[in-house]
Amino acid sequence: MTNRGPHARLLHPALGLCAFWLFVYGLYLVAPIQQRPEVSLLGLFLVGGLIAVYVLSALLSANSLYLESPQNAVERPGDCVWQSQRLTRAFLVIGIAGTILNIYSKVTAIPDLSFSDAAALRAERAQQLLEAVDPTGGAISAIAFLCYPAGFVGITVAMLRFEQIPPLDRALCVFFALLIFLHGIATGGRSTLLVLIIFVALSSYVRHCRGLPLVPRSWFVLSVMVLMIAGFLAYSTAVWQIRAELSDLEIDDFLDHADEVWGVIPTPRLEALADALNTPSLIVSTMSTLFYFTQSLAVAERIVAAHDLPLMLGSYHIDIVAALMRTLPGSATFLGRGYDTLLHENIYGFFAGAWGALYIDFGLVGSLTATAIWGGLSGLAYRQAKHDIDSDKVISYIYCLYAILISFVSPPFGFSNSAITFFWFFIYLACLHQLARGAPQVKAP
Repeated sequence: MTNRGPHARLLHPALGLCAFWLFVYGLYLVAPIQQRPEVSLLGLFLVGGLIAVYVLSALLSANSLYLESPQNAVERPGDCVWQSQRLTRAFLVIGIAGTILNIYSKVTAIPDLSFSDAAALRAERAQQLLEAVDPTGGAISAIAFLCYPAGFVGITVAMLRFEQIPPLDRALCVFFALLIFLHGIATGGRSTLLVLIIFVALSSYVRHCRGLPLVPRSWFVLSVMVLMIAGFLAYSTAVWQIRAELSDLEIDDFLDHADEVWGVIPTPRLEALADALNTPSLIVSTMSTLFYFTQSLAVAERIVAAHDLPLMLGSYHIDIVAALMRTLPGSATFLGRGYDTLLHENIYGFFAGAWGALYIDFGLVGSLTATAIWGGLSGLAYRQAKHDIDSDKVISYIYCLYAILISFVSPPFGFSNSAITFFWFFIYLACLHQLARGAPQVKAP
């Protein structure tokens, strides 16, 4: 058995969201770049108002809804490790199979195995989406799209109970992590690897709150985690270099492009630092990185200033909704008109953040409603985790924290196929509930 320390207090989602967005605004203010349009009271009202709705809803649901008290809790053998091991293993296997199929479909679609060809394929698929046509991929791509996120659930649960799972499941976790890295290379992107890092980090945080070591006491696991983060950083650098080569931009050309298209220019102090270090590329890497995390604030300003934005009904930020819409008659016209309007307003292709994307998809009333539901479910997940932190049900709380960390990009279902990832989290919890219902119940001591 693993020696446990005292349980640590869980972070309330309302506090977590506020802290995260204070960080985003703080980064925007101190960053050595200037973005257009600048943050205004109207944009601040949109973002701050939706954050306030989330916070209020999360606080009410976490403190007002009744849940079974720890004194009356029932131990359910079906919720124990020996009952859920096969379920976790099944999710890992599904995720591994889906990732292999995804890699296969991407590799067979490019003429040569290179970063450049992978990035070119990514650009081609993005253009197909903009034109509201079905990307070429076939049944294999569809199956892979639906299956690989199951592995994120499996590795999250496995990390929470790492000391108690058999060596086979530990090996499956490492294999899935390796495949996700290869998947990123094959697709020319980094989002899936970033998602994996986030879920592993959040699982480590919950381990700490359970009184367990932050990272399992295994040199092998620690080495894999360090290599995974180092690989992500190295690959991110390679991606920027490849994209720069594909666009054939020199430093001055890049600055012109960033100014005209992104609406970003470096501050004099950043230019002075790059000159002092004799490293002009520092401007490119700094601007790109900071813009990545803060662009949603400038995009929110474009959204509130735009006229007659179309309601995209979920097709703007939810991949599976857009994919299903493309199969419906007349959808090409609906999606094409919407994307064209967003492109004209210089919104499409940028991160609208959780608040901007909800506004685009559902309008003001719809975004308020969606945010209230999101906050309410987050508060409920927090309350459940606080009452029963040692249960696998805590993964619903982990997903809520994940949704907060990706909110600078999109709402909970938008970033890197997150809607399907949420579906697999839901399926795991439903299976866990069925296992618990079928097991004999005994009163907790």
